[in-house]
Amino acid sequence: MYDCIWIQHIIIYLKDDDLIEMLKKCSSNLNKDNSKSMIIVKENIHDTDEDFGSYVVDNNDNSVIRSVEHYKKVFEQAGL
Repeated sequence: MYDCIWIQHIIIYLKDDDLIEMLKKCSSNLNKDNSKSMIIVKENIHDTDEDFGSYVVDNNDNSVIRSVEHYKKVFEQAGL
């Protein structure tokens, strides 16, 4: 069990379904005895914009840059 799980610059390569599943697995491995256990996500974001919607795909490396609103929906679906 972990008190902290740090995720940095990797989830831009995951589809939403895979990201949600990964976050669920991370959550299930948090220390339940510590009410301050947390998952930290450090990723680039973009502003929500009518031209781009809630995410932008970089066709050079197939990464996805999500908006804050998109991340909130993903976190909610993962039960966070």
